[in-house]
Amino acid sequence: MLCCLVALATASGYNNNTRNPGLHIVTVINDAYSFASVKYRRQVDSVICYAARYGYGFDELDPADFPACAKYRDFFFAKHCAVLHYLRTSVKRG
Repeated sequence: MLCCLVALATASGYNNNTRNPGLHIVTVINDAYSFASVKYRRQVDSVICYAARYGYGFDELDPADFPACAKYRDFFFAKHCAVLHYLRTSVKRG
């Protein structure tokens, strides 16, 4: 399915460097349990397709990718930590 999404993204002129500046979709995954890569892959791919179709930015965050979030064992807290660190490094301040 991801193959189709790449084709759609290319056909619609979407690339990850030209984003709609007002909208960005962020999905927080818990890949330790393979939720995004296996169990919910179709749903995540659908959101990627939606973002590509309408020119929105899209990122998947895994709290495991942020060392500061390793101290949180509960996913509820780890996902908030990941979003915090993502926003600190990704959002332009003006």
